[in-house]
Amino acid sequence: MANIIGTPNNDLLEGTIDSDTLTGLAGNDTLYGRDGDDLLDGGSGADKMSGGNGNDLYIVDNISDAVTENAAEGIDRVESTVSYTLGANLEDLHLKGTDAIEWQ
Repeated sequence: MANIIGTPNNDLLEGTIDSDTLTGLAGNDTLYGRDGDDLLDGGSGADKMSGGNGNDLYIVDNISDAVTENAAEGIDRVESTVSYTLGANLEDLHLKGTDAIEWQ
């Protein structure tokens, strides 16, 4: 299990075959969780996140964040503080916050 933290710049963060926590901080980051039940949080910026195999949790805080999952890669959850539409192969959406946010 790894806890990988980025920088205020644009980062590429890659997890291990275990369950990992990837945190991008500021910048437009790209996060790859790989195998395991990963937590991916790009931080501020327009981030690209992919968890791979396992039941992954994505933290979305920018309307331009993109989450990608392939079929049969687990039960995946998005927690968002902005309006968000679940993409293909994402099963669970939780909207959080006090702003007027929408889901589709």
